[in-house]
Amino acid sequence: LMGISIREGELLERRALERAAHVITLSTWAAESVINDYGIPPSKVSAFPFGPKLNENPPMEEVHARQIAPPVELLLVGGSWERKGGPLAVRILEELQRRGIPARLTVAGRPPPVTAPGLLATGYLDKNSRHGALGLDDLYRRAHFFLMSVRQEAGGSVFIEAAAHGLPCLACRTGGVPTLVRDGASGHLLDVTDGPEPYAELIESYLNDPARYHALVRSTRGFYEREANWATWGTRVNAILSQLGLR
Repeated sequence: LMGISIREGELLERRALERAAHVITLSTWAAESVINDYGIPPSKVSAFPFGPKLNENPPMEEVHARQIAPPVELLLVGGSWERKGGPLAVRILEELQRRGIPARLTVAGRPPPVTAPGLLATGYLDKNSRHGALGLDDLYRRAHFFLMSVRQEAGGSVFIEAAAHGLPCLACRTGGVPTLVRDGASGHLLDVTDGPEPYAELIESYLNDPARYHALVRSTRGFYEREANWATWGTRVNAILSQLGLR
């Protein structure tokens, strides 16, 4: 039964893509799949990020005021502990502490199945409620790094929400993540096979050079301002619609 459902889903996906006047994906990874796996002509496919799920932009003055100092605050947002890289995040926390760096890891979402010194859990925060939205916004503001060492990821608004706050992301180079996290500009991408040491080394290097961290914060917000916001997304979609004669 499962096999039949998968085949029917693939058939429907292919038909929808073939009938579409144009296909817009949020990552180059997804666009390459549309082209290579479904045979859609590259001229019919575009890839660019969407905007964040935020009620308003974080004030620029708050972003520019972001500084780094001990204890290092790490933030992980997600419901799937294993897939979102939760076990590695805890090992990164422990590696920082082993190096004598005070650090805390806050997990927003499903409570982690483990405990560790410095590991905090907020539970699920519903962005559709004022309380949840304000709570998550506060976590983004207080963190120094958004830690998403995901094992598999097609894409997600949390990467863009972090960028809107000028919060650099440390993530894995997998799936759609490289479109949403620009290596060296809005954070850093590491290999899926990397352990906690490269993450800890990056964090320690920025802790030892606050000016370099501040420059990364500014370029992270710059990525959001230039590419990963709804106004830019709308402009790109309108251009495609005009080319198709639909506007």
